[in-house]
Amino acid sequence: MRTTKKIELSLLLLSLLITSCNKNHRLENGIISIDLREVPSAIEIVLQDIADVEYVVISNDSDFIPCTRMANTTDNYMLFKGGEDMDELMLFDRKGNPISKFNHNGQGPHEYLSILCQTLDEKEKEIFVYDYWNDKMMVYDFEGNFIRSFKCTDVGEMHTYDDTTFICHHYAVKKVKPDYMPYFTLVSKKDGNILRRIDLPYSINTQQKLSVITEDSAGEELILSTIHWSLVSMLDGGFAFNELSSDTIYRFSPDEEMTPIMVREPSITDDNTLFLEYGVNTKDYTFLTKTKADKNNPKNMFSSEEWIYSKQEDKVYKVEVINEDYPDYHIELNQHILYEDLPQGYAMIRYRTHHLCEAYQNDKLHGKLKEIASKLNEEDNDVYMMIKFK
Repeated sequence: MRTTKKIELSLLLLSLLITSCNKNHRLENGIISIDLREVPSAIEIVLQDIADVEYVVISNDSDFIPCTRMANTTDNYMLFKGGEDMDELMLFDRKGNPISKFNHNGQGPHEYLSILCQTLDEKEKEIFVYDYWNDKMMVYDFEGNFIRSFKCTDVGEMHTYDDTTFICHHYAVKKVKPDYMPYFTLVSKKDGNILRRIDLPYSINTQQKLSVITEDSAGEELILSTIHWSLVSMLDGGFAFNELSSDTIYRFSPDEEMTPIMVREPSITDDNTLFLEYGVNTKDYTFLTKTKADKNNPKNMFSSEEWIYSKQEDKVYKVEVINEDYPDYHIELNQHILYEDLPQGYAMIRYRTHHLCEAYQNDKLHGKLKEIASKLNEEDNDVYMMIKFK
């Protein structure tokens, strides 16, 4: 009798597994459904099979070291943040040669207290700096000379939408606002005028974050969180609205049309420990991240898996992406490599110099990256890989 029950249970589990593997992700309305409870099989993809790569070596001019973080890239320029408090901006050409730098941290009328977002306008030769403490956008020329400023409120993310407009994600940056729900806007580059506000149909009426509530050693409430970007640049010029309080991910097109493109299962109202994050979207694939928040796992409260949706197969896989020039370095084509303003169709990955030096010494590099690393010192600026998807 027990044997029969075991066989029946095994057949049931096998049936569920087969059903899961054969599940159609593309719904009749064209929206892709992603079940975060799924256990997909694993595949490996070589980066060079889906993209062309270019390595940019940043100048090691003593006045421009260190460039701590890439901020933005256009067709001909690269903007970096640096300095002890990340309040210095450094401008380079696309070959990594220095052009200018400035630091206007201060409390004067033409200064900023802190930089949360920044971008540059190559056509107008302007650099935009969002001072979130003062809710103000500061505008400078490429030499750092002040041009103008205008009011902006609660901007958490900002990208270039077109020649005259920013697209922004607004949320409570500085303080907790229980009834505050995030929203998106199109904002004039000239004067900060809000040209359009976009509110999503949320699935839950509280702002969701990638966070867990736990206790510290003294028993006091402690909130731990990790970074999630709700405004994700798409390679075709549009943007994905990936707000965690909504089960649905929307595409906002260059002509201002908002269309649902993906929906998560289970709903955030049924399980607010599982999260779906939208990443690189190519002709054949959409790269995704499944993140689980678990306050009972202090060593790994935010565990993530990199997934990929195959448009041709209508299947989801767990994916590992390999750069054939550095096979041991794990690449994630997630939303974090799209955070900076980049030319259409591009993503960017940063290789820390000391990692490259160590990999070179251990004969782990190949091709152009090996040649670059052979000339590096550990104190040099980092190397950036620009990825142009095919």
